[in-house]
Amino acid sequence: MIWSSHLPFNLSSSGGAIGVGKNSGCPFCPLIIKTKVWSHDPVTDIFVVTDLNSRGYKYRLLAVGSGSYWHRPWEQYRKEEKQAIIDTLMQVVHQHEEEKRGRLINLDTIHFSYPAHGHIQANMGEWCE
Repeated sequence: MIWSSHLPFNLSSSGGAIGVGKNSGCPFCPLIIKTKVWSHDPVTDIFVVTDLNSRGYKYRLLAVGSGSYWHRPWEQYRKEEKQAIIDTLMQVVHQHEEEKRGRLINLDTIHFSYPAHGHIQANMGEWCE
């Protein structure tokens, strides 16, 4: 499912999700994670994908902006940029909860694997009635 958004910031410097990013070691520039894509906003290049490393959870949803525009630490994102990523992720989380695929346990913004590229994860657990 694709979510469309109109954001108050300019992505003109973005490397794009399918273009060649200038940060060649980063899997998010462009997004090259081989996993299921749950959402992609072509205007912002924000993706929500299934994280390959669930680390003890049923699964994790990863929300990330793909391309050189987004290649900076989470702390350097403006409030509007953070909110756009969180909103996109939460739309997918709510869809998963409505379909009883899983339930949200917590959101995680601290990442040691790729600290140079901000992203957020929703840790999902088993669905409970």
